[in-house]
Order: sequence, then structure tokens, then C-alpha cells
Amino acid sequence: MPASPLSNAAGALPLTPETGIHLGNFGAILVGCYLGLVIYGVIVYQTYSYFKAYPDDHLYLKCLVTSVLLWESCHAVLCMDICYHFLVTNYSNAAALLKGHISINMLPLFTGLSVISCQIFFMRRVYLLVTTGLITCIFDLVAFLLSLILPTNFVWFAFTIVATKVYSTSLMAAYVCNVCMDDSV
Repeated sequence: MPASPLSNAAGALPLTPETGIHLGNFGAILVGCYLGLVIYGVIVYQTYSYFKAYPDDHLYLKCLVTSVLLWESCHAVLCMDICYHFLVTNYSNAAALLKGHISINMLPLFTGLSVISCQIFFMRRVYLLVTTGLITCIFDLVAFLLSLILPTNFVWFAFTIVATKVYSTSLMAAYVCNVCMDDSV
């Protein structure tokens, strides 16, 4: 039996003559959409749980959680629309692949908004911890340099005393920061 002109060399996955794209690749997109929607359900539940557990949380955290839910909702709708457009509306229409679709064009925007929103939250946490660590390093460096420059003057010793307190304060600030962040997320 001769191979169909719409088949690849092995005859397993049909190729579109216009695009050369394996039509079987849409199965991966559909499975990714299914898994993404399951995770989206978890995000919706986590958002509900957050607002129920922390009604008096900081406004910026509430805005962050709301914006992430909004971006993820848009992302989920676009993913479903892409699947519907190519797998239902344009089933076996290879020319539709060449035209593209608005949902494909908008998907990177909402992907970026969601990722950036999450990264801003994590950057803030890292910034708070790094800032406290930087302060301790500065006091240690000043104390060390003064001990080399003025070994007989006890100014360096004063900086060592302060540096010790800054270490303890940094530990407490990091702990309180983590407790506050854990309580507010």
C-alpha cells in the first residue's frame, strides 16, 4: 500500500503539505493544556484559601495574589482557545496553522505578567535578606580595616561590638521577615 502524501517517512504522524508540521504535535499542546488547567484549579483554591485565612493582610500582597490569579485566568482561557481553535474549529485545516491566532499572540504577554509578578515577590524577599547581610558585612569590614590601620586605638573595638549586635538584629529581622511572609502568603 503506497504511503499517503500527508504522512511522514514512517507513516505514523501526518504532515501538512503546506507547513510541514506534524499534526500529532497538537496532542502535546492538548495534554499541556489539561495539566495546566489542573494546576490552575490549585491556584484558584490557593487564592480562595489565602483570602479566607488572611483577610487583614497588607494591600500590596492582596493585589499581588489577585493579579497573579487574573494573569493565570487569562492564560488558561487563551490555552483553551488555542486548543479549541486548532483542534475543533480548524480540524484538518492546515492553512489555519499559517494564519496564526490572536490567542497564540497574546499568550506570551500573560505568561510574562504572571512570571514577573511572582518574581517580584521573591526578589523582595531576597532583597530584605541580602540587605541585612550587607549591613553586617560593612560593619565587619570597617572593624577589620580599623584594626589594621589603628591597632592601638579602640575605635575598631567599638565597631566590633556594634557588628555583633547587627548580626543578632539581622537574624531576628530575617526570622521576622520569614514569619511575616509565611503568615501573609
